[in-house]
Amino acid sequence: MVLSAFALFNLVSVLFGLFNFRIGYWLMLVSGLVADPLRKLTPGTPFLFSVLFVPIFVAAFVKQKSGTLKRQRMVVFHKNLVTPTYFFLFCILFSLILSLINNVPVQAVILSLAQYLCLMVGVQAGYYLANREIDVMKILKHFVILTTPFLLSVIPDFFGAREQWPILRTMGFMEQDYVQYHGGHPLVMRNGIFRNPEGMGWFAMVEAIVALFLMVRSQKPRSRLMYMVLALLGLFCILASGRRKMFYGVAIYAVIFGLFTLKKNILKAAGFGLMILTLFGGGYLFVRHRANFSIYLESAKSGAAVINERLKENTFGSVLFALEKTGFLGRGLGVATQGAGRFMEGAESLFIEAGAGKIIAEIGVPGTLAFRLLLFAFFQSCFRM
Repeated sequence: MVLSAFALFNLVSVLFGLFNFRIGYWLMLVSGLVADPLRKLTPGTPFLFSVLFVPIFVAAFVKQKSGTLKRQRMVVFHKNLVTPTYFFLFCILFSLILSLINNVPVQAVILSLAQYLCLMVGVQAGYYLANREIDVMKILKHFVILTTPFLLSVIPDFFGAREQWPILRTMGFMEQDYVQYHGGHPLVMRNGIFRNPEGMGWFAMVEAIVALFLMVRSQKPRSRLMYMVLALLGLFCILASGRRKMFYGVAIYAVIFGLFTLKKNILKAAGFGLMILTLFGGGYLFVRHRANFSIYLESAKSGAAVINERLKENTFGSVLFALEKTGFLGRGLGVATQGAGRFMEGAESLFIEAGAGKIIAEIGVPGTLAFRLLLFAFFQSCFRM
């Protein structure tokens, strides 16, 4: 019943997206956020909850692109993207054929294909929105407005309310806590009403990044203070999730944004750096002596000590493992996609947490090279804008 009602909401959202792409994108975000608590509380935790936002995204993008002049289109304006794009799509098509030859379940193939194609479509959607600064600012502000209430649920979860509110528990761990151990001590990974700490940590990371950007861009002191508080909320939620890699995402964004700012104005870049240091430093000083935070802070700080090891594991280690298992051309779409394991049913699948190895396992060395070339061309275009 719940799944049917949610599917109906998404169907109506698709129709809205076909008429107004901006409304479509807002509804897509609502669908993605609401799906987590609904899926968590529905018997059997149907996977369909997590993918029903995709048709809304496609509908909104089709409407958005249909209203874009040909001369404004991304591959027309940035001709350096044309060849890498076609090379990458050819590699995806070849890997699709490989997956059929290797009898990879259709559901896993579709999930993998959607991830690669949605990445490309998402970049284009962002590019078209960036043609009007007012659209960029609106979508960022709406993202913060919609995400904040969901992230606020992490606060009662962190302070033990999940005992009274089952909706705060982790999907798959409804009768016990989701725990990882750090230095022999248990660290309960929090997620609020999100289905797991990983998903919550990702939203918290993006909220922190968006809030930082809006904080820098705001002219009014009150608005700047509000976005600073929201950035701190995002950082707190990352800390509570126990997923320290999300801190790396915020740090990488700060460095890249600083470099772009430095290219235009040294004083603004210095001001941005001071704001970031104040935010991180103030947040750390506030929680460092509070007992509830000690294990989470120790876990977060330990990330710097193991970063070299993790980089090796997720780069060289995962690449060598993937090459050993799948060869130079990979084994096809779906064999290493996160979440595809449930469809394998006896078919051999690979668990590769992240990094180049996951891409090599599916689209091989040629596909990985095509992806890197496309990424390089994209960043080259960014610097030219």
